[in-house]
Amino acid sequence: MLGAQRGTIVDIIGPESPDASTLYFLLNAAVTIPILYMISLDGAGFHHFGTYGLLGTDAALNQLVFAIVAAVFITHGMGLRSETFRR
Repeated sequence: MLGAQRGTIVDIIGPESPDASTLYFLLNAAVTIPILYMISLDGAGFHHFGTYGLLGTDAALNQLVFAIVAAVFITHGMGLRSETFRR
């Protein structure tokens, strides 16, 4: 996972970027922060409710993110397809 993350970040930055180190830091932080929050929230769920709390917290947060992504796609459309494939 980390190799793909680093490779994607380096590919986004590109070889000609004048502020590559700053951009690398910001993109790396943007990827790492949600992972750390997820670990801490799963830990809090486990601390309060045991194994069911851990699984429930993980499932609830995944459903929340899915709902947000689905709402964005419903309101703004996919926008990822070219005009030749739209009907």
